[in-house]
Amino acid sequence: MIHRREVQKWLLVFAFAFLPFLGTALIRSPQFNSLTGNSVVSVASGLPYLLFLVAVYLAWKINQFRIVYFAAVMILSYWLFSIRHSGWVGKELAITLPLTGLLISAMKETSPLGKRMFFQLSAALFPTLFGYWLYLWKPGVMDRLFAWKLIGAGSHHWLLPQLSLILIILSLVLVVVVRTEALVQLSTYWQFFEGFLVSLISVLSVLEYWKIGSIVPAGERLGVALGFIGCGLIFLYMLLQLFWQKIYMDTLTGVMNRRAFDEKMQQLGNLYTLAMVDVDHFKSFNDKYGHDVGDQVLRLVGSFFRKSVGNYGTVYRYGGEEFCVVFENFSVQQVHKLLDQIRNSMASRKFHVRRGDKERIQTNWVQRGRLGSKGKTARVTVSIGASDRHPLRDVDPEQVLKEADTALYKAKDRGRNRVVIKE
Repeated sequence: MIHRREVQKWLLVFAFAFLPFLGTALIRSPQFNSLTGNSVVSVASGLPYLLFLVAVYLAWKINQFRIVYFAAVMILSYWLFSIRHSGWVGKELAITLPLTGLLISAMKETSPLGKRMFFQLSAALFPTLFGYWLYLWKPGVMDRLFAWKLIGAGSHHWLLPQLSLILIILSLVLVVVVRTEALVQLSTYWQFFEGFLVSLISVLSVLEYWKIGSIVPAGERLGVALGFIGCGLIFLYMLLQLFWQKIYMDTLTGVMNRRAFDEKMQQLGNLYTLAMVDVDHFKSFNDKYGHDVGDQVLRLVGSFFRKSVGNYGTVYRYGGEEFCVVFENFSVQQVHKLLDQIRNSMASRKFHVRRGDKERIQTNWVQRGRLGSKGKTARVTVSIGASDRHPLRDVDPEQVLKEADTALYKAKDRGRNRVVIKE
């Protein structure tokens, strides 16, 4: 299920990405000539530098240096446009920016001001500088790359150069593959990269399809400036998303953390349910397989509950091996069946413990009775206690939480792997 926060995020991203199209509509309007003589064009032309420099600063503060490289490339690209014209922007950027995205996606985060960082930054800037060199000294090469077609050689209806589209697709595939190797750290970068691709496709589409450089010089400046402003706003919005995740997300499990839970407790209304979840026998399991495997069990449990609960509730890591699920606008009777289904679904699955430098677990669950490979397997179960607050039962959140915790201990005393609700 798609979370409401994701929908809101993408509505805002596409609103920013629409700025270049708004700019072209403005340029083509009869009223545009009245704007060219004032400071609108000058202010808009300088704003991309400010936005990307702020993005560099924010990304540096949270040690997201790949985003620093992206912002640096956008600053360089916009500066080269300002000293040349849209012929370079419309062709070379369509090839070099997706190639840059592919290169940066393959990089790993590094420490600030180290040799590796300067090497990565140089590698990120190289496609843009090399493309500019080709434009100056061998323009025919870039023209051929721009016109190259893999599909529909006789067609001229592609919005972007096919080579640009291929590089964008390769970048997406690379990020998806890399994303599967880590849960939280790379997923934050993935969200930023999605926004970068949206902004990139938007500005390149405007430059190529609308041919704004053929209108008037002032219109060219304003249109491209609005395109880069849209990119810069998407950069800043995605960085704010990263800041939010660093503050409110649990870095181990990928669910909301205790800080977010404490704040949520102060915002609850008149109807809600709190469900405390505890991993059964976690200490003995941790002692048997090691803390590395134990951490991955917590990741699996957090991910499993987050996906199973969907939009009905929000999962928080309460502490240690305990999680808390908050169901707003639902009574405990309404969510009891759902909680039991989730518990039963988890109990009916196993996972493989595989050996490497350390024992690790596979991140995919394997249905009981359908184990496709030999090796050590393990089973994870959870105990759940739940309580609620409704208009006919006026209690504070702390009391509801205490009752849910008491119900959790009753579930453990009765044999674990069960759901107990406050009666």
